Amino acid sequence: MPQIIFLPNADHCPEGAVIEAQVGETVLDAALRYGIDIEHACEKSCACTTCHVVVREGFQ
Repeated sequence: MPQIIFLPNADHCPEGAVIEAQVGETVLDAALRYGIDIEHACEKSCACTTCHVVVREGFQ
């Protein structure tokens, strides 16, 4: 199972986190499942860019 590492963020995940994602699951869906509340104003339709993240490594 892929892992996603969230670096500490004062607003969304103050302690940071390492979570498990399902193959094919979006970063947003995995974060929400673990209680990391990333804003997503357009209800995950990729229309507003409020849920953007920075992928520092492992994008491939």
